[in-house]
Amino acid sequence: MTVKRRSGVFVALVALAFVLATASVGAAAMGKVDKFTFHGIREDVLGPGESVQKDGKPDAVFSASISGTAGAVTGFQLASADGKSVWDTTSGNNVPGIQVKNSDGSVLTESSGSMSMTPFLLAMGVTLTVSDDGSIAKGGKFTLTARFIDNSTSSATIDVAATATTAPTTDGGQSKVQFLSADWVKQNRDLTGKNERLRGDGTADTSARIVLQGTGTIRAISVKSVKGEAAEWDTIPNNGKWLVAATHSGKVLNNADGSLGIEIQGKVTLDLFMSDNGAIKNGKSQFEVTVTFDDNTTAKRVIGAAQGVATDMAIASAQWVQQNRDLTGGNERLRGDGNADSSARIVVQGSNTISAIALKSVKGEAAEWDTIPSNGLWLLGVTQAGKVLNSQDGSVEIPVKDKITLDLWMTDNGAIRNGKSQFEVTVSFTDGSSVTKAVSSAGDESEDSGTAVLIGEYNKDIVGASESRSGNGKKDWAIDLDLTSAGTITEMQLVNVAGPAGEWDTVPGNGRWLMGITDVNGKVLNSSNGSISIPIGKRTQYRLFVENNGSLGDSLTKSRLTISFDDGRKQVMDVSSDAARGTTPDRGTQGSSDKEVALSGPRKASSSDYVGPNERVAKNGKTDWLFNVSFKGKGKVETITLESIDENGVWDTIPNNGYWLTGVVAPGRGLLNNKRTGAVLFEVPRYSNLQLFVEDDGTIAQGSRYFRVTVEWDDGTVSTATN
Repeated sequence: MTVKRRSGVFVALVALAFVLATASVGAAAMGKVDKFTFHGIREDVLGPGESVQKDGKPDAVFSASISGTAGAVTGFQLASADGKSVWDTTSGNNVPGIQVKNSDGSVLTESSGSMSMTPFLLAMGVTLTVSDDGSIAKGGKFTLTARFIDNSTSSATIDVAATATTAPTTDGGQSKVQFLSADWVKQNRDLTGKNERLRGDGTADTSARIVLQGTGTIRAISVKSVKGEAAEWDTIPNNGKWLVAATHSGKVLNNADGSLGIEIQGKVTLDLFMSDNGAIKNGKSQFEVTVTFDDNTTAKRVIGAAQGVATDMAIASAQWVQQNRDLTGGNERLRGDGNADSSARIVVQGSNTISAIALKSVKGEAAEWDTIPSNGLWLLGVTQAGKVLNSQDGSVEIPVKDKITLDLWMTDNGAIRNGKSQFEVTVSFTDGSSVTKAVSSAGDESEDSGTAVLIGEYNKDIVGASESRSGNGKKDWAIDLDLTSAGTITEMQLVNVAGPAGEWDTVPGNGRWLMGITDVNGKVLNSSNGSISIPIGKRTQYRLFVENNGSLGDSLTKSRLTISFDDGRKQVMDVSSDAARGTTPDRGTQGSSDKEVALSGPRKASSSDYVGPNERVAKNGKTDWLFNVSFKGKGKVETITLESIDENGVWDTIPNNGYWLTGVVAPGRGLLNNKRTGAVLFEVPRYSNLQLFVEDDGTIAQGSRYFRVTVEWDDGTVSTATN
């Protein structure tokens, strides 16, 4: 093929030389523009101006044929009838460029370059792509002019039909795709930084939830301040604006460069994540979301609720129940498969309209079901008093007035039956709000029990002698809480009922010193004002932190913990004080006593680079930090979490939770034990001594010395140790 093409060029050049030698002044143009055709607004190839970088917007595509005995084209110009929109193949003249390809798809010139002489013999076909400034989508007459080597020109004009439609209004007016809602929501995920990269920066993003309904392909999303402080984020690569990350059911939808190409059908909920420049947190600005589709239409909506405003809806209870009905199979169809479904019963309180329900595993084996059509997740059937509420496509729209009891039906993939996983149900509403609750076993609601053990001074400082959620440079005292209950914890109070006085709680504005609450991974669960709202579905461990007023080390002190729930229940327990009152940095293994873990480090690795500042298994050219961890016992390790005790750094092997990856390596082998997702699953004692590699997020550089490792085993045992 290469030889044939060179031969054709040679013949064309010979013919061209003859034509030029015999041409006379005043002769007709060297060639003619034929078959000028508009092919529509298609995929994104170019950016505005002369940029060759994609901008997230579809481009306009034309084609034409140049005919003549022999000649050479030196350039093209495309112009609207009014001359206000012009594109050409001359670089550096402040006119937007044209990408030109020949009939076999080879690029003759990019939009950033100038077209060189291109000979033709009898005819040549070209495809021209331009970045639409909006005029092409609006339609009208457009003229293509070809310039030849003898400075003659030929033009052709066509009528381009309008392809743009009226964009929907900010209140969700009539459109092919309706913008139902946009609201700030509180989540804990880190996908972006203060740049255009799809990469976390160690700080949880701000997030908004949008709900769209219709059919189309999303090409770009932007969030922009329309009132107050300036701020803007989008999904368009290389334009200098910080990135908006978009997810659906937790799955990141952005391409590697941040761009989007999301096909939607029916009602779709998307979560948007962005790094706040302060404008959102300050609360003095108003923001608008703009969604751009591949047909050049846009849907806009102002983000309605202030960040952190809670919905008045609630899931009062969520329990597994034993029933015998077959509504679903291992797919999205509302059709049984001959096997009885698993089922859960939920009670939803408030007044709103349910737009979707999802049930997913949050710990253990992966599993997820929902009522959203065509998203690949198995169907969640919904009934009320035996009546099926799903539409034929599986979707739901259920009015709630005061209270409603719903039964949920799903085909088990094994995760429910195996009993090693924890599940949450999320109910979403048409106003964009949602509520989530852990699913408990039947009977757990009335089974309240627990223990609280004082473990003494601890290597962490998250509270002080005030109501503020901030340390004061002194080590806190800690209480380990093991709780079996169900509901949502709304308040905790610790009171000395004997000995020296002392009182701590999570209630803002009452003058009592704050009690800090963390989960087993060290995540602080108090909100910024100290209050708590902690859903709990089964046995769970927490760690409570208080500033010692001098009473907690006294042998005469007897303390009592009161836990309040959202349904009015109160659970009261005495705090055991028979643990050592010295520094107790580690409670060791929780669960099976034959499994232990030990941790040492950190130290700078000599040259190893296994991980970077994200969740991916990928090097970044920087030397990692190294910890040594050893195991005793027998079993399979499922997850490893490494956290700073005196700072905020967290690394783990759990995919898609926003924390940077912990690389797990067997000494001497030099190979990562992590799977491509970052997850691990290995046997002990086969792997009894391992090395953990992390990318410093600033925690180590800031002088953090105390670290904790938490290991989850396949039998549910949790082992912890500190360095």
